[in-house]
Amino acid sequence: MRLSQSSLPAPQRLSDVPYGVTLYPTKHASLDAYSAEAHLDHARAHEQAATALEAFEDIECRNIPPKARSGCPMVGPIAHLENIRDGVRLDLGPAAVPSEVVALMRCHLAFARARGFPASVDCPLYIRGVEINLSQDGRAIEIRGRTTAVVDEVQRRALAL
Repeated sequence: MRLSQSSLPAPQRLSDVPYGVTLYPTKHASLDAYSAEAHLDHARAHEQAATALEAFEDIECRNIPPKARSGCPMVGPIAHLENIRDGVRLDLGPAAVPSEVVALMRCHLAFARARGFPASVDCPLYIRGVEINLSQDGRAIEIRGRTTAVVDEVQRRALAL
């Protein structure tokens, strides 16, 4: 059935727009049911998640200027790196203050999280599932993963620095 532009009633709301199975048949029935309203709801959910991630970054990075958030903080203060069972231990140089380096690393992780962990970055902190903590003795930083895949990737990237 062909419909001309003049034979269609003027739409009053989005659901009146005649895009559906009869005009634009698809191979997948599930796509026909996925309306514009569903797309809009999905987009709103993404927007809310992005806002939450940005707020988390703002909290984690409250004392760190925006320009300092993107650079990998593991490049400078690390004196010694050691693989541990579930990640890496980073011993810092004598001038570094471990709690400040942890804060910078957590900020960097929040920065990565808010941007979806770009794959093009090799920093060990740009990995989903990473946790950053001060060691129990307070002299080092531990970057840990919960899964073998995360641990392996953290160790690989840390070694490459």
